[in-house]
Amino acid sequence: MYLDEDRHHTFCTIRCIFTYQIKISYIINAPALSNTNKNDSSQTSRMHNAYQKTMTALGVARDGIAIGVPTVSASFDAANASVDAGFAMSHRAITSSLRAASFLGLIDGEKAGTAQQSVRNVVDAAHCITKGSLGASATITKASLKASDIILSATGAQQGETLRLLSKRVASQEGDKRDMGNALIGLISLLAKVGGYHLSNNPLALMPAARSLAALHEEQRRERIRRRHESSTFRLRVPLSSDMLSLSKHMRYAAAAYGLIGMGNCWSRYGKGQVPWMCDEDVIQDLTGLNRSDIICINPGEGIYQPAHFVAIDHKDKEVIVAIRGTMSIQDVLVDLVCQTENFTSVPEDEEDEMVVEGKAHEGFLKSAQRLAGKLHEPVVEALSNNPEYRLVVVGHSLGAGVATLLTLLWARIPVFRARDIHGYSYASPCCVCESISQAPFTRRHVTSVVFGDDLVSRLSLATFRELQRDIANISIKNNESSNQTTDADDEEKLYCAGKVWWLESNEYKPHPIVEIDPVEDLHHIELFSDMLTTHLPWAYLDALEKLDTHSDSGTENPI
Repeated sequence: MYLDEDRHHTFCTIRCIFTYQIKISYIINAPALSNTNKNDSSQTSRMHNAYQKTMTALGVARDGIAIGVPTVSASFDAANASVDAGFAMSHRAITSSLRAASFLGLIDGEKAGTAQQSVRNVVDAAHCITKGSLGASATITKASLKASDIILSATGAQQGETLRLLSKRVASQEGDKRDMGNALIGLISLLAKVGGYHLSNNPLALMPAARSLAALHEEQRRERIRRRHESSTFRLRVPLSSDMLSLSKHMRYAAAAYGLIGMGNCWSRYGKGQVPWMCDEDVIQDLTGLNRSDIICINPGEGIYQPAHFVAIDHKDKEVIVAIRGTMSIQDVLVDLVCQTENFTSVPEDEEDEMVVEGKAHEGFLKSAQRLAGKLHEPVVEALSNNPEYRLVVVGHSLGAGVATLLTLLWARIPVFRARDIHGYSYASPCCVCESISQAPFTRRHVTSVVFGDDLVSRLSLATFRELQRDIANISIKNNESSNQTTDADDEEKLYCAGKVWWLESNEYKPHPIVEIDPVEDLHHIELFSDMLTTHLPWAYLDALEKLDTHSDSGTENPI
């Protein structure tokens, strides 16, 4: 107790010394300089600037320490796990060798047992020494970093100087450089927020907790299915055969947006032999059945918040179609990760017959949709003008689905598009809007989303990821695994896919191949299942939709 008080007084003294030594020195010297030469304050200004630069440098140093502490912890954790694994393998290798020698008669069985025990003792002693050395090194390193941070803090240096300098630098840029810089700043802030939770002394110790959580999710699913079967009031909706055909058709457009590189791996599934001279136009033609003259424009993506897309005219079904590609570039990944929320209104204020719904939307998808809304406005209006009876359709898969959802809602505000029955089809849609907007009547009228199996992406948002972190940490603690820190509940609002949502080949609603769900009820948190990654791929959606029984004609509420 007294030692802690002494440390406290010592740290306070250090703070006072450093703070006042710098600040008082500046205050005392400034008047002296002024008296020396009252007509010239340049020395005072230079001293002030030097002081500010010094404090900025010290602040940057504190930021470096803030990054260094978790990095050092993770490095020592990994080293500890490697040491444990290495000595465990040594035990097995030595034991196996002695057993083999005993079996072959090269050594007496009793001697083999004695030798095995002796070697085990030596290995265990080496293991303990190595672990002790690592532990001591980790303690000294962390203590040194902490002491350095305390000293820097005593001088008045503030954390966050690095981001401030970066923000100032980005503000001086223009165009794509500025957008990229802002996205990186947002990503750094996000990583600091999410990555600040060091949940275990040994990250590998969290794996059993993750497996336990997956088993719990399986059990919870079985219980939900049991309750539905026992319920006499539960009803579900299945689509009309015409709806199924529409879903399958528009998924082909969404897949075609990936072009030759994105869809080349699955070309053999559709009887297409990839040849050297094929290009993106060939992929679009083969997947959609369009003529090359029906393709208005193809854009490979021009930077951040500008995803690749193409615009085409389907004369057979009388549609002007905008297809947006999913994630395939570094810029696309940044858009995915700019997952903070931004204010969004689903209906314009001048729409008298609709209730205005205000809420939140995924920032990266919204900025991308706003860019495309401006860029494509004129060519799409021209295409509609040249084809007076055609409707407007926006489609996309994955990132493209999130952007397609918000682009549809933005364009649905404009009378010329609303008059053409604008509709968005979102496949493997990421979580892009809040609960109030997700199922608003305006959204349901203009957007249809499709989720296949246990696709992780349609459940994944910043809020659900943090929730998963907490669940794994809590199970780890219950399993008596060592844990340094538990996560606190935060105020991040959950996001969802939007509109009328069809769940394709869901393990929840067998034997029905596709049913309508409420994403707020069915997709409100991440569940760990074996196929949660593979079901997200575009060709997985293509295959599943083409297998649908298009002869079933229901569309009404039916018992499960």
